[in-house]
Amino acid sequence: GQSCITCPAGEFCWNWRQTCYAGYFCPGGIYDPTYSEFGDTYKCPAGSYCPAGSSGPITCPAKTYSGAGAASCTPCPSEYPNSDAGTSSASYCYKTVTLTGQQLDPAMMTGCNTRTLSACTPGTCTYRDYNGATDGSCTPTNCTKGQCCTSASANYYISSTDNCTAKSCSANYANYPYSDGGKIGNGYCYKNVTLTGTQTACSKPTNSTEYTCGTCTPGTCTYRDYHTATDTPCTPGNCIQPVNPGSVVCNTGYYTDGTTCPACTNAPSNSSYTGTATSNACPWSCNDGYNQTSDNQCGQFCTSGITHIKTSTGLSIPLYSSARTSPAINIKWNNQVCYGSLVSGTASGAINVDVGGTKYHTTH
Repeated sequence: GQSCITCPAGEFCWNWRQTCYAGYFCPGGIYDPTYSEFGDTYKCPAGSYCPAGSSGPITCPAKTYSGAGAASCTPCPSEYPNSDAGTSSASYCYKTVTLTGQQLDPAMMTGCNTRTLSACTPGTCTYRDYNGATDGSCTPTNCTKGQCCTSASANYYISSTDNCTAKSCSANYANYPYSDGGKIGNGYCYKNVTLTGTQTACSKPTNSTEYTCGTCTPGTCTYRDYHTATDTPCTPGNCIQPVNPGSVVCNTGYYTDGTTCPACTNAPSNSSYTGTATSNACPWSCNDGYNQTSDNQCGQFCTSGITHIKTSTGLSIPLYSSARTSPAINIKWNNQVCYGSLVSGTASGAINVDVGGTKYHTTH
């Protein structure tokens, strides 16, 4: 009789023995590997290849790739020539990229204004730059350049023992904490010395009896006292103290304007000043033989032997040697006319007169 035998690997049996299709593998004992019941079970997986008659998938070698159902592997493109064995897509083909670290400038040395830098050797690293997949990464090590200070900043100097180092004036020479910087040694560290001028007392104001002096602000100047370099001293300005406003007491007939004593000019003729004031309004009185009139002048009394009209009520009206108003009261005595002053209108306590129908009254 007849018996069944297992379909051999590399073949499938569908009514008869047939060679396994390219892109598929037949492990033996199967019928058509493309049959829908199998799905993709026998389809050559990505990253492998299956030539016709394959009993199992063969891994693609490095530098090639394949998708699912491939009969052969495809070389990676020239731009991305590398891949691992079993690569499933051109996206995973890669090229190797080498990165080199940077030569970094160091932070400026404290106290340094200008410098020179010397080269250093940074590290390197490599990573994969994929054709389409996410790239790898790496970080190379950087290096820091060497530096040499060629010009110091303000308040620093260049060391005489290490010509590349800036040093602090204040840290090394506490009494000389400053410098202009530059390519200088420690001799140019300096301190500021300030000189102050003197105050000279004020002078007594002319025509004064009392005064006091205030204070003034003399000038100052500053020079550099160097550690060892040559100093250049300075000369401050002096000042004269001002007269204190309000402290001045002036002589009689002078008034104070605060610090000086100008002459008063407010008194009329035939008068004398009797004191001082704080404005041009010094007190005054008429000289002997003169009387202060209503217009603040000094009128000369009548010299005929009478100087006043006196009434029974005690009223006393001064008489002058010349008329000071028009009209005026005229009194002749000892062949000389004496005059009493009149003003318009009537007034109680005065002599009231009628001149041509117009009323007047006596006044001083």
